[in-house]
Amino acid sequence: MDLQRFFSPADREAIEAAVREVELTTAGEIVPFAVGRSDAYVAASWKGALSGALLFPGQGIKDLYAVDRGSPLSSDPLYSILANVILNY
Repeated sequence: MDLQRFFSPADREAIEAAVREVELTTAGEIVPFAVGRSDAYVAASWKGALSGALLFPGQGIKDLYAVDRGSPLSSDPLYSILANVILNY
């Protein structure tokens, strides 16, 4: 990743100064790391759906019917089991 595209020289110097300052107060080493894109966190989606379904059952069942077949949730095996159990109960 091209850090110059995202951080100006002043930004990079501010980050370096902040890291140096914090490292003086700890035995650890701080390594800033920039990535182009974070993960999709598919597990968070089905856990959120499960929590919502337990707290608001009517909305949870409605959401199970509304899931698009191309969504990451529809390919998650645990989500599929949960949907089948709830919808076929």
